[in-house]
Amino acid sequence: MKKTIRIILLLLALLVAAFFIFRTPDTDRAEMIAKYGSEASRFVDDGHGAKIHYRDEGNKDGPALLLIHGSNSLLQTWEPLVVLLGDKYRLISLDLYGHGLTGPNPNGAYDDATKKTIETFQYHFRPQNYSGMMDAETWAILQALNQKYPNK
Repeated sequence: MKKTIRIILLLLALLVAAFFIFRTPDTDRAEMIAKYGSEASRFVDDGHGAKIHYRDEGNKDGPALLLIHGSNSLLQTWEPLVVLLGDKYRLISLDLYGHGLTGPNPNGAYDDATKKTIETFQYHFRPQNYSGMMDAETWAILQALNQKYPNK
């Protein structure tokens, strides 16, 4: 019995030690922007205390494409596409809440916030098309917005 308790205490001590050795503390936002931002990086206030990170690149006179990343991704996913299509298209990419340099949604409500963010970008930039590795929910949001703004 004593041997079992000692083994359990040893395992618990190892878990606590591993936590402190391998944990990653939050990084300063300004440091992250300096490290991962670019000249094309822009930030727009969402009206709720967060800043949405986006890039507006490519041919400003070309048809606009809104590039939306999938889960566990960020707008840098689209950098190779910007190089390939930037001469012909205006390419707007954004970091959704909880991704890249946008950070978490202050309200904690990601579904509605994602929909409103995409809607704002769609209305402002009037993209001709969408490209993305997105989940079914994001695709459903885009389809609903296409019905709401059919000529935008």
